[in-house]
Amino acid sequence: MKTLASVELSITICGWVLFLLVFIARPRGARRPWVASDRRSVAGIVLQVAAVSIMRGGLRPAGAGLLPGGFDVELAVCALAVGLIVASLVLAASAVAALGTQWSLTARLVEGHELITSGPYALVRHPIYTATLGLLVGSALCVSRWQDLIAAVVVFLIGTALRVHSEERLLTTEFGDEYRAYAGAVPALIPLTT
Repeated sequence: MKTLASVELSITICGWVLFLLVFIARPRGARRPWVASDRRSVAGIVLQVAAVSIMRGGLRPAGAGLLPGGFDVELAVCALAVGLIVASLVLAASAVAALGTQWSLTARLVEGHELITSGPYALVRHPIYTATLGLLVGSALCVSRWQDLIAAVVVFLIGTALRVHSEERLLTTEFGDEYRAYAGAVPALIPLTT
């Protein structure tokens, strides 16, 4: 079990490093001026970071599994976690690529902002948040206690709701009925839940 715990910790660290690289290594074009922003999204960012801290702060003792059942159960949990982490990385990378130079950490619109509704944005309106949630859950399955997993997800979802509200307010103001129709047809975070 201790060897599996080391593998799970390594998977978690690699997942977060690769996730950060998606944003650091993204193609950068000419910067376009902002036309609108909503700084209230920063509170959501703070809560999302706090959620990661909760997940990281609640590390299980080495060799302890998330669920009772021994090595086979922990191996199955690890496989599920790896699947979530890989899918999350692919989703994040494709979402960042689809946004191009429009991507921003905080809620904002740039000059000539386009409403992106294809690629991962055809599945969910906020695929980067979906990817971050998947990475958070996958990581927690690997290294956290179940109580910390639940707490981290709750805090993350509150932070995400704040960010979604800020972004959607801006997008509705900019795109009006086009955005409302898109929001009515595509779920915010979880595919197939409209």
